[in-house]
Amino acid sequence: ERIADEAYANDPINWRASAAPGGTPGQAEPPTTPLIAVDPAGLLLSVQEEDSPGPETIDIWNAGIATLGYTVSKSASWMQVAPTLGSSADNTDRQAHTLSFSTGTLAVGDYPETLTLTSPTAANRPVLSRLMVKACPGSLSARSTWV
Repeated sequence: ERIADEAYANDPINWRASAAPGGTPGQAEPPTTPLIAVDPAGLLLSVQEEDSPGPETIDIWNAGIATLGYTVSKSASWMQVAPTLGSSADNTDRQAHTLSFSTGTLAVGDYPETLTLTSPTAANRPVLSRLMVKACPGSLSARSTWV
């Protein structure tokens, strides 16, 4: 809550923790546990029928405190993730994970997949990263778009 009308609104000296339900407007409490962060959050991949694209990379890190230990899992047989285990100390400790695709046997169509990022200690577990592979007729060129 604001405590000094003559102080600038954004000045920390002008604010204190509120006892009112809902907390103090404009202030976020710092994290008290590890938090899973991922970049990019999703991928749209267009591939030619009977072709497999090159690998893509995602970064996973701890946006909270303490050390984050996590696993990456998927269900699609046409995609591999390496490594599937990781740990991160903080937001400067980004860990790269490679996604490889074996889409050459997929018929023309859309193939959704979800990467599931889990940790026994993260407050925001699980985190889902959505992927869509669009297998196109052979005359179209391949491309990927991170979202």
